[in-house]
Amino acid sequence: AKAIQEKNVYPHRLSRGGYQLLERKLIEEKRKASQEASQSDPSCVTSPPSPPSRHEKWKKARQSKKGDYTTVESRIVGQKI
Repeated sequence: AKAIQEKNVYPHRLSRGGYQLLERKLIEEKRKASQEASQSDPSCVTSPPSPPSRHEKWKKARQSKKGDYTTVESRIVGQKI
């Protein structure tokens, strides 16, 4: 298992929840942002947030809570995306 893990160039920081939990968190963030925007402008109609795209999930999975990437290689790919 360690040999396989050492070959992983772009490790993610997801816990047991994996991408499913990350997707739920991103949708909740979008929902909160749209609710705050609708409170400031009552004429604004909010629709449910769209699911996050693959590149958004990939980048978030490889960032710490502060927004720093786990490896230099991940940062380079994240900037290209």
